Amino acid sequence: EPRRKVASSILTESKGSSCVPSNNLHVQDTRIAFSILDTRVVSTEFWFHEFEAFVCHDCEDGEHLMKDILNRFAFAVYQLMYCGYIVRSRRGPNFFEKGAMVWTRLEE
Repeated sequence: EPRRKVASSILTESKGSSCVPSNNLHVQDTRIAFSILDTRVVSTEFWFHEFEAFVCHDCEDGEHLMKDILNRFAFAVYQLMYCGYIVRSRRGPNFFEKGAMVWTRLEE
């Protein structure tokens, strides 16, 4: 039950959802990370660079900012793994792939 609530808040816009408010930065980051994952298998490095480009359009380079973005990305990946949307790939430790649940999900 908790996974279902987290998963539904990630993939749907939270309009008055009792689970997670729509302005929650973690939910937005998780949605961004999931939307960037447009292939079945992705390397962590490529995925992070795409996430960074999406999240940080006009940001100044800085070590503190980079750590913050990395932490946000890591938590988004953790949430996607927790919900079963992605799993570690057999291609290696630095690859993720979509789970079967994602491929059969219907759009509303």
